[in-house]
Parts: sequence; C-alpha cells; structure tokens
Amino acid sequence: MRNLRNLILSTAAMVSLAVSVLGALITAPRLRAQAPTVQSPSASQWQIDAGVKMEFDDASIKQNISNDPAHTNVPLNDAALAPPNGGLLSAVGFPLFAYLGFAYKLDVYQIRGFVFSQLPEWASTERFDIQARAHGDPTRDQMRLMMQTLLANRFKLAAHMETRHLPVVELFLNEPGKTGPQLRPHSDDPPCAEIPPPGSASTPPPTLANGLSAVCGTISRKSASGQVLFGGRNLTMAEIAKNVGPIAAEAGALPSTLPVFDQTGLSGKFDFWIKFTPRPDTSEVIFTEALQEQLGLKLKSPTVPIEVLIIDHVEEPAPN
Repeated sequence: MRNLRNLILSTAAMVSLAVSVLGALITAPRLRAQAPTVQSPSASQWQIDAGVKMEFDDASIKQNISNDPAHTNVPLNDAALAPPNGGLLSAVGFPLFAYLGFAYKLDVYQIRGFVFSQLPEWASTERFDIQARAHGDPTRDQMRLMMQTLLANRFKLAAHMETRHLPVVELFLNEPGKTGPQLRPHSDDPPCAEIPPPGSASTPPPTLANGLSAVCGTISRKSASGQVLFGGRNLTMAEIAKNVGPIAAEAGALPSTLPVFDQTGLSGKFDFWIKFTPRPDTSEVIFTEALQEQLGLKLKSPTVPIEVLIIDHVEEPAPN
C-alpha cells in the first residue's frame, strides 16, 4: 500500500483556491422565454432526468461587497441530498467557479483539476450574490439546469464536455464477495432522521451508537483524541467512494486532486463508519489499514477515460 501511495502522490499536486472580495453592483434581467442552456452534445443522465433545459422565472446577480462568509440555502456541492428549497435559490458571496461547479454537478476534483485553471483571475477573486426564484419546488438537479441558463445569459458562458485519459483512484473489495465489519447493507433500525432546514432552530438529529448522525443519505464526521470518525447511512458504493477521497487525502493516503470511483461490484445501499488517525503513528491504525480492516476495501490507481468540463468562453458581467 505504501508503493500505491507513492505512485498516486507523484501524479498530482494540491491546487489552492483563493477568494477575495471586490465591489460594483450587477443586476440581471428577468428570465422569461426558455433560453438554450450550455451543455455537452450528449447530456449527462442527471440532466436528462432533471429536464435537460430549464430556467429561473426571476433572477438577479450582484457583485458581493461585504466581508460576510459565503452562505446559501441550496448547497452548491455535487451531493444529491438537500432540504426542500421552495423554488428559492439564495447564494451570497461565492466566486464564479463555485456556481459552475453547482451548475454542472462537478466534484472537487473537476473544479480544482480542470475548471479552475481554465478561468480568468476574476472568476476566483470576485464574489457574486445570486437571488433566483422558480415555480413550485424544483429539485436541486433542476436548479442546476436553471443555473446553466443563468450563467449562459449573464456570463456569456459556453462550455462542453470532453473525454480525457487521466489518473484516478478506484475502490475495490479487499477480498471478492466480502465486506468488512463496518460496511453493512442499510438498516432502518433506527429510522432515518431528517435533515434540518438551513437556519433551523429545531432539535439536532439523533446520533447512533457509534456517535455519528442518524441522518441518511449524507456523510457525518467527528474528531476526538487525535482520531477521525466518519461514516454515513443509506448510501450507494459510488457515493461512499466519492466521499472516501477527501478523507484519504486528509490522511495523506491520496492527493486531493484525484477522484475515487467504485469498482466493488456491490449494488444496493449501505451503512458504514470508519475510524483512523489523520497522521500515521505506530500506535494507531492508519487510514489504508483502517479501510481494509474495517470496511474490507482497498485502493488502486489506474488511468481511465473520464469526462471533464471544458470552458470555451466566459465574460465578466458589466455593471449596470
């Protein structure tokens, strides 16, 4: 496993994303007739499922001039689970590349490894506030399509997907047909807890016997006494693999620029939890050993064809 780690670390390096604030007010015109959205010639399955082309009924974009931390009622990451939005997207203080990541459902690897390097400097140094509304209660994937249209209209964005042969990390079973003791088929005992709405003052979700949240479909994490405990409930192996990447990078087992794909062959949904020490120590179980012993999984690093977002054109919006 040490050889694997050395091989992977030689393929990529961390890209630092800096965000600062500049002023000037920008307001977007109302969006009415259905506008063409920018996407690859063959849309991803999630775009087909969501509707392929959609738009906000009303939207505005302003350049952020505050020092407030970035916040949003609709998470801008690539996860599927989120509280109901009621047709409102309110995002404050994010740079353009964050909205691009949301619009095209990109993971951290895509943003850091490809999108960020293609964008002009202002796309990471200037922050924007977006307030947008749509009828009904659209899904987060439908809002992604609406964001594609908004970016095409206000930022003159043109983009497409290309297939590149790139190093990745794949997650395998350590022994065929056998999982570890802490990777189990999902159990409804106890029942799944609901995610509290953003800003909610409601009682926090209950925790499980292992100390993690009882919420399903998401990852929870705790740190104590120099160790990290993380896990989740009711997740596919693809979702588990994707979330293993950042934790493995934190532990020093992977660079943060490589994505992790599921190759276990396991179907259905699972509950898992894993405990490890972020920095190797002879008295503790390091991450790769914990992965094998607790979940029955191992990592390999091949080069495979994957789709990446290519930015053809983008413009900074002119202030009114």
